[in-house]
Amino acid sequence: DWFAMLVVGVLSILCWCVGFGALFSYVIYVAPKRWYSESFRLRWAFLFVKFRSGFGWFSIAVVLKGVMTNIGFVFLRDPLLQIYWTVFIMAVQCALIAAFRPWRIMAMNLADLCSH
Repeated sequence: DWFAMLVVGVLSILCWCVGFGALFSYVIYVAPKRWYSESFRLRWAFLFVKFRSGFGWFSIAVVLKGVMTNIGFVFLRDPLLQIYWTVFIMAVQCALIAAFRPWRIMAMNLADLCSH
């Protein structure tokens, strides 16, 4: 039944979540050394353009927020624990936004805080 598709699901998660997460993390790590290259900037601009200089790592935080929020719905069966988990993840995200103000347009920091 569904067990046969479990392998496909696990491989898909490894490829998309772990694989691309590792790739984007690597690109963010090497960006300060490679930013002089125009081809590098054009290829990876989507990771950096919306954030202030030095806050490209926040792209990973945004993706992790989505993954961590959904993990709570997968592994926690009690609805109250799912709510607590989601509120905790959103609180961590809000704390990061309030502490670092990563968005290039300052009004976006406020908008992001209000939307959480």
